[in-house]
Amino acid sequence: MLAESWTPARDAVTLEIAGAQGKQYELGIWNPAQMASVDGAELLRTNTESARIRVTIPKNESDPYPRGKIVIQFTSKTQ
Repeated sequence: MLAESWTPARDAVTLEIAGAQGKQYELGIWNPAQMASVDGAELLRTNTESARIRVTIPKNESDPYPRGKIVIQFTSKTQ
């Protein structure tokens, strides 16, 4: 993880990442029921209390550690 930024309403977070090109990484998360969607990665729900986010770093011949972004959108508090 290089950086994170939240929307003013705190209903979405953007994670800036970097990693070895062509590699997959998984991030453990908890309370996945609060997550509406994930862009730039794959949300793997194992059950209602835990899940993982899997991201694949793209190949880039000019950069051995390419950057990427993951955007996580959260459900509204009223849902």
